[in-house]
Amino acid sequence: MAGLLIQTGCQSSAYLRQRGIEAYEVGRLDEADAYFTRAYGQYPSDWKSMYYVSLIRLRQNEPFKAQILLEQVRQIRYDKEQRSDIVDALAEAFYQQDKRQRLHALLKTESAGGGSPWAYLRQARYLAQVGDVDGADVAYRKAAHFASKGDVQPWLASADFYESIGDDMSAVETLKHAYQINPNDGIVLRRLRDSGWAPAPVATTIQNDKD
Repeated sequence: MAGLLIQTGCQSSAYLRQRGIEAYEVGRLDEADAYFTRAYGQYPSDWKSMYYVSLIRLRQNEPFKAQILLEQVRQIRYDKEQRSDIVDALAEAFYQQDKRQRLHALLKTESAGGGSPWAYLRQARYLAQVGDVDGADVAYRKAAHFASKGDVQPWLASADFYESIGDDMSAVETLKHAYQINPNDGIVLRRLRDSGWAPAPVATTIQNDKD
């Protein structure tokens, strides 16, 4: 495949990247790798292609190579729109290498950078994976605190965490909080019913008209 790409001549970064994305999405990683690598080889500022190559390296169990690429990506493009995806991948690269100090520093910096619920959810997920149950619990609570009105996702993630450590009582209480926030959420209702708890039916009072 790499030989075929060389014969195609000079092509735009966008074209090469799009071909790479198409190959990546159907699991043809070697083909995607060739397109992306050529794209940022010709256009060193093509951070999107570098980012995709880092994802391929993670899937190939080469987290150090992914880390190097992602650290370059952060230097080129680290705005609010793309920040979360880049940090997710870099956190995974640190985690796969068991670089806990680097991982903790990254998670702490990102979660302290503006009270984003998703940053706290990321922190909670990795703290749970490295065995810091108390730290994960705090991070999940912060994610729920900073969530927008009506957003039950942090509460659902927190319930998943409690179930994973065998704390079913806390999981149900968390789901009840989610129900209070959005009583019409189907996932929350289903999980509460599966746990054996269901909201009481709303009573309707009919008053007779008086003459």
